[in-house]
Amino acid sequence: MKKDLTTGDISLQIKSVAIPSSIGFFFYTMFNITDTYFASLISTNAIASLVLASTVYFMIISISRGMSTAVTSLLGNTLGEKNTIKVQNLSMHAYVFAIFMVLFLYVFFFAFVDFIFNFTASSNEYLANSIVFINIIVLGLPFFLFASYSNAILISHGDTKSFRNILISNFILNIILNYWFIYGGLGLDAMGFSGIAYATITTEFITMCYLFNKVFKLNIIKINTFKFDINIIKEILFQGLPSTLNMTLMSMGSFILIYYISILGDDIVAAYGIGIRLEQMALIPSIGLSIAVSAMISQNNGARNYVRIENIMNKIYKYAYILYITGGVFMVLCMYVLAPLFTQSVLVLNEAQIYLKINAILLLAYILIFVNVSFLQAIKRPNMIFYIGLFRQIIMPTILFYIAYYYNLSAVYYWIATFISVSIATFYIHYLHKNYLRELIEEN
Repeated sequence: MKKDLTTGDISLQIKSVAIPSSIGFFFYTMFNITDTYFASLISTNAIASLVLASTVYFMIISISRGMSTAVTSLLGNTLGEKNTIKVQNLSMHAYVFAIFMVLFLYVFFFAFVDFIFNFTASSNEYLANSIVFINIIVLGLPFFLFASYSNAILISHGDTKSFRNILISNFILNIILNYWFIYGGLGLDAMGFSGIAYATITTEFITMCYLFNKVFKLNIIKINTFKFDINIIKEILFQGLPSTLNMTLMSMGSFILIYYISILGDDIVAAYGIGIRLEQMALIPSIGLSIAVSAMISQNNGARNYVRIENIMNKIYKYAYILYITGGVFMVLCMYVLAPLFTQSVLVLNEAQIYLKINAILLLAYILIFVNVSFLQAIKRPNMIFYIGLFRQIIMPTILFYIAYYYNLSAVYYWIATFISVSIATFYIHYLHKNYLRELIEEN
């Protein structure tokens, strides 16, 4: 059922959207940590293989998910306008667009994935496992995309509980399937490392079916009256392209980082894999906060409630500072309690702890970037998202990484380089948020 986010208590609405999202993404992150844990039971090389394969997978999926954020923004604005017919048209075209994206991503994968892998880690032992893993994941591309677009539609209506519920179920199921597929039993042969990938696409198929059923119950899927409109496809493309490029740049930035740290050895790559999984846990509430921004700001932008948008963002920033403090404390606990669960190597553990210390300080910057990217998307001004991502993920890190490589510096200097890049980007995107909001209020 649709939530009207253009009136009512702002704090309560932020919590009603952000908390279920955060719980859901907590279990999504635990899902990924479960994969990392089972990979660690196989070998350190298996962890490194999973890190590399996940980066390639994220690059492919990010091309689609950037577009799904456009669906949330456009639908949210349309809901704010109270335009029921356009809501139905947009929803149907979202699934048509998903079909186009599946076809595009298959072409992209078969054309470029070998080049990407060989560029990143052609001399490393874990390359072969990574290729096997991603080949399996690609089989489930339709599941990932249709689930993503269904969730985008639900978020625009203020429904984040459905995604939360299926992620909790999938977390439990993933543990069972990982153990079963990796080690075999009940008539199934042991799959080893490949079992992690098969478990992932199995759970994603279930997610797709569940979320589509929830969308169908909104009574906005009207197949009999559907008429294809290329202008709506162009609208989704125009709105989603900057965000998509930004997410693609994020995965490219990860490739660049892995390229340089892989020179330092598999242990450093494994440490990075452990560190970033635990860092993601600390960032989970901020993802929920950014989803609240996307849903609430888009509806209020459609309704032209610009003063309310300003009040929403002021509340969001207060919650951001709270999350920074609590998240920093959590990351300290991760260093000494959770990180040792993933490795018995002293070198890997020490490097993972250094990574977590630096990024605990950087946590606020990540939170503000997340919420401000959602803000720019929601007010239909996404163009600068790409340029900020280009600077933060590619230009600045590449310069700093090369300096660290040239002088043969240790891994900590690569973490510091990321710190510098993200901090500068945060100041600028905060400036954009304030400037655009002032323009909207003055124009109104």
